[in-house]
Amino acid sequence: MNKKTKIILTVFFSLSFFLATQKVQAANYPLEIIQPRAGLDITNRFYKAYPGLEYNVRMAVIGGLYPYIYSLTTAPSGMTINSRTGEISWLNPIINASPYNVTAQVIDSESNIQTVSWTITVTNSGFLFVDAVNGKSIAEGGTGKEDNPWKSMKDIYGGDDYASKSISYHPGEFVYWKTGTYYLDAYIEDGTWVPFVGNYKPMVWLAYPGENPELDFKKEPYSIAFYSNGDNRIYIDGLTIKNMTSYGIQNNQTGTVYRRMTLYDLGPTDGFNNQSFFRLWAQGPQQNYIVIQDNMLHTLNHGAAIKVYSTTKMLIENNIIYDIIDTTGSGAIEGIALKQDVIRPTVRGNYIYNVPNHPIGGNMNSQAVSGGQYEILYNYIKNISGNSIELNQNSNVGSVDIYRNTLEGPINFYNTTDSADGPFNIGENIIIHNSGSAVDTSEVLDMSRVVILDNLTGTMTDSIELEGVLQESYMEYIGSRGWQLSDGLTPMELSGSTIGAPNSPTGLNVI
Repeated sequence: MNKKTKIILTVFFSLSFFLATQKVQAANYPLEIIQPRAGLDITNRFYKAYPGLEYNVRMAVIGGLYPYIYSLTTAPSGMTINSRTGEISWLNPIINASPYNVTAQVIDSESNIQTVSWTITVTNSGFLFVDAVNGKSIAEGGTGKEDNPWKSMKDIYGGDDYASKSISYHPGEFVYWKTGTYYLDAYIEDGTWVPFVGNYKPMVWLAYPGENPELDFKKEPYSIAFYSNGDNRIYIDGLTIKNMTSYGIQNNQTGTVYRRMTLYDLGPTDGFNNQSFFRLWAQGPQQNYIVIQDNMLHTLNHGAAIKVYSTTKMLIENNIIYDIIDTTGSGAIEGIALKQDVIRPTVRGNYIYNVPNHPIGGNMNSQAVSGGQYEILYNYIKNISGNSIELNQNSNVGSVDIYRNTLEGPINFYNTTDSADGPFNIGENIIIHNSGSAVDTSEVLDMSRVVILDNLTGTMTDSIELEGVLQESYMEYIGSRGWQLSDGLTPMELSGSTIGAPNSPTGLNVI
């Protein structure tokens, strides 16, 4: 692009703030509960509980106008729900002759309502227990029961040889992991992963309440792979995974939930094989209703925290992602990478910092399937040395709505954004930037595809106070700009997580 063209585009960009009449706000896709799903059975985590151990799940909702209010209209005695987050807790499930009925409701900020109903069977059957400290291997007489737990992953897998991969070994059962360190001592396929095939193995893994189990990959080139007929079964909650070389968990199954996990120390890696803590494969059919919620992902050298392919209606919510770096010289690092054939993803309420490139990005190639419809809202990104959100990496991007985020680092358009891309709606954000524009549109050829309104912007000589919270001079904008809600709380505070206290800027402008 020559200098004259850039000057013309800059003038047009400035005028667009004054001439545009549409208001950038929520995308207002239909309100939808994507977890739990109605009509499933006790192989799904939401549908089964162990007597005396806390049943703890969280609803996952997309669309409508955030924030939401959650409630239970039918529930067993003692079950509660957090009205702001949708977290459901039942401290002491009791065996009953018939399943308990539950109905949960969500109301958005425009009074739209959705409900979902399911049943919970409380039983001693279909549960396995593993204890790295006090458990016994199968050879030593361990049975996998609560009073005689197994000792290792090999025990819950059924062996460590090729034949063990395809034997039917406790399919559909749930595994409770107690405090201790576990290793990938089950069968390793092709020298790359432990394959958990849905029809054959347990797919629900839960940290025993109040305990902290760890999976240590020991820097071996292995990962865990869930695949084949595991739809609506994969649910991993509360485990820590550490010391990876290329991947943590890979899968391509509908209805997967990753929640309250800590994954850290991956790499350094080489090549371009989508190295990541969570990788949703491109192979196989489109995956639906994936939820990645309340996780902490950090210390990764070359790769991405979350790498997403071939998903429809997924939610990435309330995750803390930090220290994603690159010492290989390739520059291949990303926080949340939305890649090919990703439709209706919602990226909401995440805190991302020290991710020098692509905190939220990815090529977002989605027009071939149905236009993408990306919703990026209520996130806090601290990346003042680089961009915070990067768009149109390889063209062919569908509609993208970016609103109510607090961004320390500008939004940047790559490639030549033209009439075939977008539209891109950027509004009601707080955007802090070192120099240049809060939204870099120098590569945009068709500004009719970009609407930028009602953002609060400033430079590093200005200030957002601690943890993305507006300072006193700008409190009038609480609840209308950035990720703070009308009561001043942030989505991360609602979820019960705490974040650091980054140094931030003062003196903002409305654009």
